[in-house]
Amino acid sequence: MPHSSWRARGIPLPRPTCREQELAAVRESIPKGFTLAEVLIVTVILGILAGLAIPSYTNSVEQSRANEAQANLNIIYTAEKIYKVNNGTFWEGGTNPPIANINATLNIDLAPPKFYPIASIEVTGSGATEGFTATATRNEGGWVGRSASINEVGVYTAP
Repeated sequence: MPHSSWRARGIPLPRPTCREQELAAVRESIPKGFTLAEVLIVTVILGILAGLAIPSYTNSVEQSRANEAQANLNIIYTAEKIYKVNNGTFWEGGTNPPIANINATLNIDLAPPKFYPIASIEVTGSGATEGFTATATRNEGGWVGRSASINEVGVYTAP
């Protein structure tokens, strides 16, 4: 029978045993909160975990930004193949071709790249050996200067 119903009926509560009194005393003597050492240990562990996680996170972010280059270069690759079928030669955009020129000449709709602008579209060789290489180079951030490229056979070189 629960103790609350004993009180309601006026029945005195049973006296705690010695063991129960000892346990109550131990519970009351246990300090509340954390010691400085415990807080410092947790802080150090969190610092170590953050130190391991941040480089991995940064690498993932840069890899996702490199996907911009791959997508744009694949679009240029397809457009160059179509351009050659229609005109008999690949289009050479030169160094740092404006996006407006790329879009107008290759009849595509590239958005201005934010992280990997198109650095060059170069034509090599002529006739049966003609080829091209389109390159995009990272302009800022952790991978500055890294380049991605694609050639006339669709071989993509990642940054």
